[in-house]
Amino acid sequence: MNLFKKVTAGLLAAATLVSFAGCSGSDTTWTYKLGDYTVTSGMYVGLSLTAYQEAQALEGLDASKTPFDQELEGEDGLKWVTDEAESLARNYLAVEQKFDEMGLTVDEESQKTMDTNAEAYYNYLDQIYGYADKGFGLESYKKLQLNQYKSSSIFNKIYGEGGSEEVKDDELKDIFYSDYAKVFYIPVTTTVTAEDGTKSNRDQADIDADIETLTNRLEAGDDFQAILNDYFADEETVPNASQYYAIVQKGDSQTPQDILDFAFDSEIGDVGKSVDSTASFVLKKLDITESEEDFANYRVNLLSNLKAEEFNAKVDEWGQAIELEKNERALSKHSPKNIKIKPTGTSSSSDESSEQSSENSEESSESASESSAE
Repeated sequence: MNLFKKVTAGLLAAATLVSFAGCSGSDTTWTYKLGDYTVTSGMYVGLSLTAYQEAQALEGLDASKTPFDQELEGEDGLKWVTDEAESLARNYLAVEQKFDEMGLTVDEESQKTMDTNAEAYYNYLDQIYGYADKGFGLESYKKLQLNQYKSSSIFNKIYGEGGSEEVKDDELKDIFYSDYAKVFYIPVTTTVTAEDGTKSNRDQADIDADIETLTNRLEAGDDFQAILNDYFADEETVPNASQYYAIVQKGDSQTPQDILDFAFDSEIGDVGKSVDSTASFVLKKLDITESEEDFANYRVNLLSNLKAEEFNAKVDEWGQAIELEKNERALSKHSPKNIKIKPTGTSSSSDESSEQSSENSEESSESASESSAE
């Protein structure tokens, strides 16, 4: 799971793993500095893990080997991962600096919400990925989460209302009304439950009869809630019509193709159906331009889709332009090559598992001694 990606506007990308350390002397609690801004050892471990995960997703990767045991995009795998980890660290520091330069702040309520969410999410991920044993502590995780919030704030300061490169609503609405469509849908009951709780499939003739009835009522312009009240009258709970509005995007791989075809090929008011082996729906095409609320709900995503790539390029440029102070001792100690993760295409042997357990224990002890630096 890649938890520290470049900003996707409006949404806090889940931050990642962490730990690096000292420049001069024996201090190995930090890896990079930019003035008063610091990437701690714990934070660097997280960024290294993110870089590792990005390497695992590269096209042509041999999954039977670690990224370090092969070439990645024509260069040594370890160098690729290490360079990417440094790039992520540069971007982190650049965002911290730019946030302060722009006079932006984090309000108390947002900080409390982030802290609460970070603790819950970190505990969940730690159980799955063993973050603490790898030297990636909660405080490091919180700092990366906060950095993502700052990145989103910078994005909105540039492209949002009143921003230096403000994107007007008219431009976003043009995209919304051309690339999105709105439908009302009714799920057709395809199974029945007996008194003993067992379920069985309904006869296809009965399903077809329901589809015809629902189609006729939608074509007649009957009230959506009234239709649901009648159709689900025998259910314990009758759904609210607001649950069955969907806004779909062109090319969305998560939406069945026949629903996309109906949404974008039909006229407003048309009624259709989607039937396959898993579910059946009766659909009605609605006018997506009618509700300002729909646009308002999607505005953040629209702006992100339009400007995220451009913004990420800006952050990369800022990151490459800064003059870093590097702690070579810490960078060596916390090199990505020391992250023990088995190749995705193989299972680890008992010897590897033993080695992993031993090293995790060692790193956990180191993490405890470095926790004050997180």
